[in-house]
Amino acid sequence: MGKRVVKNYPSPRLMETIGATNQTPQEAIGELVANCFDARYKNEKLNISLDLRDNRIVVMDNGKGMTSEILEKAVCIAEDMSLHLERGDEAKGHFGMGFKTSCSTLGYFYEIYTRPSGKNVEYNTAFDIKDYSTRPSGTDAWDVVIEDNKPSVSSPLKSAEHGTAFVISSLKIKDFPVSAVLEYIGDAFKGHIEKGDIITVIDETGCYQAKPKAYTFLKGTKVIIDEKFGPGNKYHVTGWVAIDSQTHNNGFYGFNIYRRGQLVVTHDKTWFRAHLMTSRIIGEVNMDFLDSTF
Repeated sequence: MGKRVVKNYPSPRLMETIGATNQTPQEAIGELVANCFDARYKNEKLNISLDLRDNRIVVMDNGKGMTSEILEKAVCIAEDMSLHLERGDEAKGHFGMGFKTSCSTLGYFYEIYTRPSGKNVEYNTAFDIKDYSTRPSGTDAWDVVIEDNKPSVSSPLKSAEHGTAFVISSLKIKDFPVSAVLEYIGDAFKGHIEKGDIITVIDETGCYQAKPKAYTFLKGTKVIIDEKFGPGNKYHVTGWVAIDSQTHNNGFYGFNIYRRGQLVVTHDKTWFRAHLMTSRIIGEVNMDFLDSTF
């Protein structure tokens, strides 16, 4: 009789399978945008650009960037970043799975470029999903190479003093309209845009700034939601509900649910029976107490 220690590490094929989700391209891009808000530099307004040209996707921000130590933790699978970063209660993510899943959903190859504020250095690393799928299992299967260089205008970050860029190539889905991305981003980060953060989408036809969703509801029907419940009123739900000016036969009605300024559920109808007579109920609710896994 006895005991033995089993090395518990995932198969490197996980890098490919974590991208096998039901995320739409817009939702995957939105998850990368969410990471930008967690990297806000001091109290500055964020300027985020989504470049969809040249058969690749570049998501870039003017946030505080990542130090070498933080980047080392960020590229690890399921590392609890709250142990290494002081992001406060407003953090949208915790374990770094969002950007890995989204990058793998969008393409087979992605790179990270980051310049930490106050340091004259740029770090970058790359993930080749097909390479991971052929690696033998073992303790070395998850090794990641991080390079450091002097900042250069040839980098996706160009002349930025600080910030981070995700570059996804070998795209799985190559054709999706910029209008769909703009609409989703405008919905997903409505609160941030209304407070002055700027999200710009660029494609071959031009440069477009995301706008917050505008509603048209019947006058006098809007009701404010502000409810507390649970032990010690720990759960707080805010928002509004109204009657839309038109009937929606396409299912685009119900509640958009937000967590800390990010859209997590669209057109939720679980609070009422979906029916032709209820297809004009619209609203937004904020549930900041939801876990980051939603």
